[in-house]
Amino acid sequence: MTKITESAKSHPRNNDFDQQRISKLPILYLAPLQGMTDRIYRNLFPLYFKGVDLAVAPFLSATKSIKPGSLLRDYSPDQNSGIPTIPQIMSSGPENFTRLANALFDIGYVEVNWNLGCPFRMVVKKGRGAGMLCYPERIEAFLEKAVPALKPKLSIKL
Repeated sequence: MTKITESAKSHPRNNDFDQQRISKLPILYLAPLQGMTDRIYRNLFPLYFKGVDLAVAPFLSATKSIKPGSLLRDYSPDQNSGIPTIPQIMSSGPENFTRLANALFDIGYVEVNWNLGCPFRMVVKKGRGAGMLCYPERIEAFLEKAVPALKPKLSIKL
């Protein structure tokens, strides 16, 4: 855990992000909804509705073929400036998860969220999202491998 914390602490956006989080409790998150809460929605939402502190983006699938160009276009912090946003990652493998999480850190995110709560049947059948919850040993092995290699902070959606 120390490695993640130290790496995230050194990130230029981290101090403002964390100060905003701790200065006001409770924290209200805008939950992700696939196909709805895209960057346009997240940027417009706070113009019309007050009180939401952070947004969690709909999940990105961690695959072997991560394209940095599309990450920059769709998930660039500059494209998500309406509300502080935490990218969410769907993965059952720590290597691809870590690679995507670190790529997101490199473009400006100080935290990523691991989605272990998605109940969608196709996701569960692949052993991702809520499909991992009945295998705590897999979750533990995932975290043991991923956490030491992560640059950003990690939160988990259950």
